[in-house]
Amino acid sequence: MDDGLAVEIDLQCAASWTVSRMDDIADARTSCYKAVVALAERLQPLSQHLRRQQRGAIAKVAGGMHVAFLAVAVVLMNWPDTKLPCRYITGFRSLGMMEATGVLRQIPRIDAVPVDKLLTTAPAAFAALDRCVPTDEAAAFLLSECHKDLSKGFAGPLMTKEEADSRWGSGLWLPMPRFETIQASGKHRPIDDGKRFGHNSASGFSETIECCSAFQPVVHARALTQQAILQGAETRLSQHKLETGGEDMPEAYRWVPADPKEGALNVIATWSSEGSCWLFQEMFGQVFGRAAAVINFHRVQRLLVGMVRRWLLMLCSMYYDDVSLQDLAAARGRGQRYVRALFRLVGLPLQASKQVDLNNTADFLGMTHEVADSLQTDRVLFTPRAQLLAKAIGLIQQRLQEDSCTPAQVSKIRGVLGFLFTGV
Repeated sequence: MDDGLAVEIDLQCAASWTVSRMDDIADARTSCYKAVVALAERLQPLSQHLRRQQRGAIAKVAGGMHVAFLAVAVVLMNWPDTKLPCRYITGFRSLGMMEATGVLRQIPRIDAVPVDKLLTTAPAAFAALDRCVPTDEAAAFLLSECHKDLSKGFAGPLMTKEEADSRWGSGLWLPMPRFETIQASGKHRPIDDGKRFGHNSASGFSETIECCSAFQPVVHARALTQQAILQGAETRLSQHKLETGGEDMPEAYRWVPADPKEGALNVIATWSSEGSCWLFQEMFGQVFGRAAAVINFHRVQRLLVGMVRRWLLMLCSMYYDDVSLQDLAAARGRGQRYVRALFRLVGLPLQASKQVDLNNTADFLGMTHEVADSLQTDRVLFTPRAQLLAKAIGLIQQRLQEDSCTPAQVSKIRGVLGFLFTGV
């Protein structure tokens, strides 16, 4: 835990408080949580009033969001992204210059391609769709994902090109072709190609995201030891045991509502093997594969992490929708339960099937880490996740047996090995 890994100020705050209250940490965590719950409950009538201003598709996606709770969090924490709560009423823009947030990393300005210029490429884009036809198996999976999005209120009904032309006007809309990717874990995921027909170029950026690494748990552990040194409590902290756990936000991008005025360019294209034709669907939330969606999601993700660190005083970080958190065993798991409750209060409940209760070990970003004796040894042990190692071996063996390797297959192997090599 001696490596120079940066510790953010609110993590330092959470670590300092944890060390100062380690002798009664369970009751102290409950006291923090009760104050947060009381605030959320008192703000419910205001949120109900604000949600009446949501229109159409926004209400389908964000009808359960505690908008007033987010707004008060912005005020109380002096959060720079002051317009975030409003976007759960109006929707998040993806076209033109992206809204400045003040919480993401500044970059040199990247201007957006005007929408009218982008739409001049529509005829060529539709002609190129025939080069994107997936296999029948992939097409069936992608079509089923469209039906899921429809059933959950994340998207509208599937349309033919003629029906879409009737809705938006011929040449006045542009789809993103949907394709399937298979992750290292074996999970199938639909991706909407925001690059192929220029959707990403229609977004301008002055900020970008910064992500933690698989080694973030050691950052949290080291923050505790550093605060113990500052408080002269090293011996007392060494008598405690650290625990680690994980959470996951399900369908995280989908719960971020898109601006309805941009619907004509928030359309995906999916192939119907049965009809031998392309079908189109307007998405009401953010889509995987679009650059603006990454920014829009991270706006709320950053606020949620800030609320957990500053209000619940928990050592918590997120990589996209994956959550890593650590706490003293003396807290008896209360901190993690309160984190789950906070996400429910906001209107974004965490996925129960992927919850990893606090214990000695957990996985984060393909790495298994052990923290049981970290406060005594100043070490956190990292090893590659067993399933990831087996996946890498299988991919390499398959290429050797077939004596061939495409650029896409090379890229996939390289990505898997990249995770592995960080832990060996």
